[in-house]
Amino acid sequence: MGVCVQVKLLGIMMNKIERVTDVSFALDDGTGRINVNRWWVLCSLVNETSDTNEMAIVQNGMYVTIRGSLKGFQGKRQVVAYSVRPVIDFNEVTLHYLECIHVHLDNTRPKANTVIGTVTPNQNDIKGFQTPLTNPIPGMKFSDNEIQKRVLDVFMEPASLVREQGLHIDEVIRRLRFATEEYHLKSLSCRDAISYHNDLGHIYSTIDDFHFKSAMNG
Repeated sequence: MGVCVQVKLLGIMMNKIERVTDVSFALDDGTGRINVNRWWVLCSLVNETSDTNEMAIVQNGMYVTIRGSLKGFQGKRQVVAYSVRPVIDFNEVTLHYLECIHVHLDNTRPKANTVIGTVTPNQNDIKGFQTPLTNPIPGMKFSDNEIQKRVLDVFMEPASLVREQGLHIDEVIRRLRFATEEYHLKSLSCRDAISYHNDLGHIYSTIDDFHFKSAMNG
C-alpha cells in the first residue's frame, strides 16, 4: 500500500520533459536524485496562467524549490509537485546543504544512552496528550535536538493527527510548557523547532501560517 507525505525539496532541475498532460523532470541536490511530476490538471485547478508560466520559467540546470507530495509504491518514490519556483536567494542553497550535513551527522553519530525518565501511560484517559513523555529533572535544560524531538512528538500524538486543521503554534507551546514546566522551555525555541520541521517536510501549514499538521502517518 502506498504512502504519501508533504515535502519541500531543493535541487537542480534535470531532464525536463514537457507533455500535454504534465511536465516531468529529475531533481538532484548532489546527495541523491528523485523524479518529479507537475500535472497540468493541478495547474488549472489552482491558477492556470501563473502555474503555466511557472513551469515555463524553470529550465534544466536551474536551482528550484518544490512543494508537493512524496509518494511511495512498490519500493519506488516520486514527487507530485504543486509548486515549482526558481531559487532567487542562494542562501537557501547554503542552508539546504547545512541541513543535509546536520541530518547526516544526526543519523550517523552514536546516540547517548542516558535515560532522563520513564513514562507511565494512562490507559483510561484518551485525552492524555498533555501527559509528559518523561519525568522532568529540576534545573535541567533541553538541547535544540531535544526541543525539536518534543515538538514533533506533539504533532505525532493521536489526538493531533485526527485534527484536520492541525495545531496552532500557541497550542504546541502550551502543551510543552505544561509537560516541561521545570525545563525553562522558551516559546522562541519552540517556534524555531516548528520552522525546522516545516522546512524538512515533517509538518506542513494548513489553514494559515500558524496551523501545522504532521506530514507523517504516525
